[in-house]
Amino acid sequence: MDTETVEALSFTAFDRCDRCGAQALAKAVKDDLEPLLFCQNHKNRYEDALRAQGFVVMFDNATFESYRQPVAV
Repeated sequence: MDTETVEALSFTAFDRCDRCGAQALAKAVKDDLEPLLFCQNHKNRYEDALRAQGFVVMFDNATFESYRQPVAV
């Protein structure tokens, strides 16, 4: 899997996964089609199939990493 990580790619809290409604962290684009938005789980599940169909899959690594940081209590 060769996911493109794009620094300028960012999502808001209103960007939701097209499969489950979780916060979107990945976008799949192809030609003039509307982009597909995915959470981490569904990006992992469908990335190979999307790439095989000619989609470019981009992942917001900065947001994903910020969620992995421990929260001070």
